[in-house]
Amino acid sequence: MGEFSKEERVVPSEDLRKIKVLYVEDEEIIRESLAALLRRYVPHLLLASNGQEGLEVFEREHPEIVISDIRMPKIDGLEMARQMKESLPDVQVIITTAFGDSDYLLRAIEIGLNGYLIKPINKNNLFKFLNESARHVLAQKAKERFNRYTQQILDFQQNLVVVIDENFAIKRANKSFLDYFDCTVVEEFVLTYGDLTKVISLSYSREEAKGFDKFFLEAVIGDVGHSHSLILHSQGGESGRFFTVSASKLVGEGEWESEYIVSFTDITSFEKENKKLQRQATTDTLTGIDNRFRLQEILEEWKVRDESYGVIFFDIDHFKQINDEYGHDKGDEILVGLARLIKTELRDEDIFARLGGEEFVVLLKGASLPKATEIAQRLRQAIEQHPFPIQRRVSCSFGVAKNQFREEPEETIKRADLAMYLAKRAGRNRVEVDPR
Repeated sequence: MGEFSKEERVVPSEDLRKIKVLYVEDEEIIRESLAALLRRYVPHLLLASNGQEGLEVFEREHPEIVISDIRMPKIDGLEMARQMKESLPDVQVIITTAFGDSDYLLRAIEIGLNGYLIKPINKNNLFKFLNESARHVLAQKAKERFNRYTQQILDFQQNLVVVIDENFAIKRANKSFLDYFDCTVVEEFVLTYGDLTKVISLSYSREEAKGFDKFFLEAVIGDVGHSHSLILHSQGGESGRFFTVSASKLVGEGEWESEYIVSFTDITSFEKENKKLQRQATTDTLTGIDNRFRLQEILEEWKVRDESYGVIFFDIDHFKQINDEYGHDKGDEILVGLARLIKTELRDEDIFARLGGEEFVVLLKGASLPKATEIAQRLRQAIEQHPFPIQRRVSCSFGVAKNQFREEPEETIKRADLAMYLAKRAGRNRVEVDPR
């Protein structure tokens, strides 16, 4: 801040015709003299005769540049400028004074004024300050217009869109993103959630979301042109929604140099439909347990991982007689009840599948042959003692086997099946173990 000293002819800028200037001066002769000069180049010129009037005009008209004397009645120029800066920090304020008082200059610096002119005012110095201030004002307006234009484009997107920096802090967000998190402005999101990594997970579990770090997003940012799936958890949401996410580095300089635009596309409905179709493809429609296809999938996965597991193969004794005597509806009711009963006897990690008809398979990960045999006996007893809705006892015959090193899964299942037939021939309602 200071007055230009070198004398040179300054041409008033055309920019001055695009902005509004307020001139505050309590001495009428000085005010009208300078106003006559300014009106030639500043079509939108406002006048005030003291600090109080200057504030009233400022609040009403919102000028971008203010020229004001320091010593004025009611409110002095510096106090007026301070209040103006509090209301509109970007307003350009130029002070005129006939004094070289250092106290005034210190106060002017503290307020953040944009320049001062010594009376009598030098025309060249005046227009140097005005030209500089006008350029600043118009550049700021252009930036604000661009920001509004950019925000409008972002808000037009139905996808959730954010601009983040290299630390994953959100710099800008569109309306869809803010609405999803029930926020009105970015600052509210930051206060509520922190940065973007705090609301992302790769599963529906909120506990997993809490432990999620930056690695996934770093992979997304480094993989321009590809999308990845994740979940966004809003504060009140129980499970969050599924999105694909893609990101790209913004091209630009300065504040954009380390920023990225990230777009989230809601695929929850597709994900739910996929899960529904997957369940239908892998679930037995009658009993709700895994089907033969799902059993085969799991066996292939375990084969790749070289898992050790025990197999229990069983079916319902004399099931055809039950269907013939009580009807197929009652037979289906027994199948459903039996599946529900067996599920209560197994661990969450155990696999229980219906192969078809009255045949069932249980896979026991990590179970030894004796352990698998013990579980099969427990299941047999539970079925024998269960009150099924028919006037006869329901029982099952069981075969047990343990997979061998690098044995094909089909071979293990076949051995358990053969052991089950041994139980049938030995009188049914019993457990037989494959000898290998």
